[in-house]
Amino acid sequence: MIKLSCLKQTVLFLFLLCNLFVWGSISGIAENSFNNEILLPIQSEKYVLSGNNNDLLHKREWDLFNEKYGKWTGIINKYTGSMQRAFGNPVKIEGYDYIDKSNIAYAANRFIRDNADLLGINHQNLELIRTSNVDNKWYVSYIQTFNDIDVLLSEVELRISDRGYVFGFGMVYYSDIKLEDKPFISISDAFQYATKGLKFNPDYDFIQTSEKKYILPVKSNNKINYHIVYSIQIHQSDEPARYQTFVDAHNGDILWRYNTILNAQTEINVKGKVKKHSPLEEFTVDNFEDLYLINNKDTLKTDKNGNIKFELNQATDVNITLEGPWCKVIINDQGMTKNKYQGTLTPGGKHQIEWDDNNSHKFERILFYHTNKIHNWIKAIDPNFIGMDYQVKVNLRFQGSSANAFWDGEAITFIALSNNQFKMAEGPAVVYHEYGHGINQKLYQQLGAPYGMMNAACNEGMADLNACFLLDEAEMGLGIFASEPNRYIRTLDNKIIYPDSIRGESHYDGQILGGAFWDLRKMTSLEYAKRISHFTKYGLPDDPNTGLAFSEWFFETLIADDDDGNLT
Repeated sequence: MIKLSCLKQTVLFLFLLCNLFVWGSISGIAENSFNNEILLPIQSEKYVLSGNNNDLLHKREWDLFNEKYGKWTGIINKYTGSMQRAFGNPVKIEGYDYIDKSNIAYAANRFIRDNADLLGINHQNLELIRTSNVDNKWYVSYIQTFNDIDVLLSEVELRISDRGYVFGFGMVYYSDIKLEDKPFISISDAFQYATKGLKFNPDYDFIQTSEKKYILPVKSNNKINYHIVYSIQIHQSDEPARYQTFVDAHNGDILWRYNTILNAQTEINVKGKVKKHSPLEEFTVDNFEDLYLINNKDTLKTDKNGNIKFELNQATDVNITLEGPWCKVIINDQGMTKNKYQGTLTPGGKHQIEWDDNNSHKFERILFYHTNKIHNWIKAIDPNFIGMDYQVKVNLRFQGSSANAFWDGEAITFIALSNNQFKMAEGPAVVYHEYGHGINQKLYQQLGAPYGMMNAACNEGMADLNACFLLDEAEMGLGIFASEPNRYIRTLDNKIIYPDSIRGESHYDGQILGGAFWDLRKMTSLEYAKRISHFTKYGLPDDPNTGLAFSEWFFETLIADDDDGNLT
């Protein structure tokens, strides 16, 4: 921590004061992009602040304050004649040697009461609104009331050390409030006045308010006029805008209206037509998570609900393809790819983007959707597994003599997709299986086995299990045969055992290991079985000999299940 001497602190304060408030004068809101705003006069006034306190310090109460506590300095509010912010010799609060949450309100009130005359305020007209502690400093805030009505733009701020010293404060306190004695308009009439000049559509827009009234000080030409006002918020969809509006409760004049949306928050929802479980089902529309959206300067990503929210203050061009942090779908055959959305987004409101046959191929949508789904599924089981935390390429090849899919160590490839006898890319099972090979390889490598899971039967069995657990069905590849909708490739609900059923073909033999875990799923629960089968891999069960590999899987499953360090 860098500490400054008193001289250096004074020089630094004066430097900041001059640079912020003299050389760079406050001139209200210089650029107003919302034509329907009605600003207060002071917002367009060139209001130069400085550290020259001569005018203020000639006031008797401030002379007395400085005589009692030592020199204080700060920034003057020329309208109220009080210190907007001030600091000086710390002032001890009598009776409070240590401040905590149990006594901070009492200590602050004690300081206000003891110094009300010196500060030029009436402590009975203050309402405590917050006490906050940050780094052993207490921030205490009050607002002013008058005849039990809150005074807008008022404040009394205290900064108190945990040892009971006030070392800074600030005030915007109105000591000369005078109100007109006139009848009030109704709140329903105030609604009508508040929407003046706006394109208000009651079918889409709405208003929020209450019958509570406030006092609004309007500062202009070195004087203050006080108005009783209604506070009305107008939610408008066409701009978009959220207009905070203050309407004079006597005559309906709009005294202040500003848009609370500074940079309009734009929301985009991305959906797509997919088959969520099987090639046999109809397409349904679902949210697309983990999809990149690239605008002029940023790369954003949809959340689990397919939404992106970001600040946008002007129209911007966006590009979207079926690409995200965990998956990129690529069609290798020339002229086939369609997955590209280009458009212009306007600030605010909600935008809907849907992937369908007009802007993408059905295989692109389905495989992107399910590759992201399985990535997030395995991360939910094991957040420490990082082996698949990269953009997996899913290559689609329509040409080829024999329909197939494979994992090549880094990517998934489908071939011969133009063969209409098979629906390998039209459902999730095959991509879940191939992704399962990636999990087997990358997890083993992460745990120290450089070549991943070597035994082919174990690898195929656990890849099948990956798909079957995620879909919660024992049949691997149900529905991929176009002419035989009830046919499947393999099933884990089987009676085959080691060594009697071994054939020496890895896909078939893998059903023994996968089937054992499916039996466990039937005897316990899906949640338990999927977790135990995954964390058994932490023991790296494997061997070139399938029998030895299976025996290691049995042993490591007991280890994964153990809770007392005693397998007896």
